[in-house]
Amino acid sequence: MLGCLLLAAAGGFVAYQSFTGPDTTTEERTVTTWTADDELRHGAVVQRDTRAFDAGAVLRNRSVYFSSVTPTLNGSYVFRHSGDADPATVRTDLRLVVRAVEAGEGESVLWRVSERVASERTESLAPGREFAVPYEFNVTAQSELAEQVREELGSSRGDVQVRLVADTTVSATAAGETFEGDRTATLEVTPRGDSYSVTTTTAGQRNEPVTEQVTVPVDPDPLARYGGALALVVGLVGAVLVAALDRTGRLDVDSETRETMALARERDSFGEWISTGRVPPAGDDRVVTVDSLTGLVDVAIDSERRVIEDTDSGTFVVLDGATRYEFRPDDGESGALAPVDGPGTGSAQSNGEVSADDSPTGDGAEPRSTDE
Repeated sequence: MLGCLLLAAAGGFVAYQSFTGPDTTTEERTVTTWTADDELRHGAVVQRDTRAFDAGAVLRNRSVYFSSVTPTLNGSYVFRHSGDADPATVRTDLRLVVRAVEAGEGESVLWRVSERVASERTESLAPGREFAVPYEFNVTAQSELAEQVREELGSSRGDVQVRLVADTTVSATAAGETFEGDRTATLEVTPRGDSYSVTTTTAGQRNEPVTEQVTVPVDPDPLARYGGALALVVGLVGAVLVAALDRTGRLDVDSETRETMALARERDSFGEWISTGRVPPAGDDRVVTVDSLTGLVDVAIDSERRVIEDTDSGTFVVLDGATRYEFRPDDGESGALAPVDGPGTGSAQSNGEVSADDSPTGDGAEPRSTDE
């Protein structure tokens, strides 16, 4: 009955929540995404004819340039943004830094010389358009500047680097939300005698979602609504039916079944003292019938023996010398034989009675000792 009532309660709760729940809910929806990105473009114009390059040829975005034919590096820093945004305000400052660094656990800057190259600002950068700040510098001249600094310092320690640093500040509004931030991009030139290598590092693409709270209708769950109602009805009907059957006694368990169940529980509780096997017939052994399995286990404990469950007859037996203690589940509450002298006698006296076969004889003869 308890299970039926729990089913009814759960079904009623689910059905109630389904029928009385709100018709709408609030969700967060992405309206637009504002995206910002930048890059450093670079290139060099060939100054004289060679077999490899013609004078005036433009080399772009190479990792290595040759100092003798392309001493001047030029290009631009480019910023752009996209999304459902208003025109952005962008300011970029370009600095040229010549320095010497020494590698170790961390890069150590030995000295540095810096100068501003360019500074530009716009307040009307529309989405999809580019904001470009051009630059140009002679790598050979910067290398010569580094040598002059080394002579002044009287030391040639460290590796010379020529760096173009772009510091950018951005302010943009997308779908009513304002985004502000700073970005730094670096173009690094490493002179190597007759050539120089170029690497660039930027802040990367930045994506900023713009969200808003919207109200959307809630579609009722038919499984929760009608399944809960069905569970409520089934639970209530089941509870009423169980109650009716219980009052008429149809759910009563007969005594034989109850005894069998009780014995099974008792058998499980004494499992550590019981072994299964086949026990030989009684023969000349004294047989003491114990009226409960609990009493037989007490005998086994007192006599330091195990209880053997005979798989053929279902009888539980303790063999102690010439004395055989038994519990027969089929005997029910029938009287048991009282124990005779021998190990375990104390326990057997509390659990059984002496049968007629073991009583003193009519001529006064003493009972046979267990030592015979």
